[in-house]
Amino acid sequence: MSSSPDAISGKIIVHVRMKAKPGRGDELVQALLKVKDSVESDAEPEGIAFRLARFGDEILLYEESVVLFRNLSSLNADT
Repeated sequence: MSSSPDAISGKIIVHVRMKAKPGRGDELVQALLKVKDSVESDAEPEGIAFRLARFGDEILLYEESVVLFRNLSSLNADT
């Protein structure tokens, strides 16, 4: 295990479970679909997969990427 994010590389898989405020699930899904479009475009060539599943106002997200963090500032750039 690395003691610094500078040495992290490889595949990153993120699973997220979100619950929209009542009646706002469509709004959240629309925002996430914009992220999905970006991940699946040439704008993010390291993106492998981005999937959504919806159950009412609950949304499950799965993202898979190949990432090479060259330094801590590149890690923080996406936040």
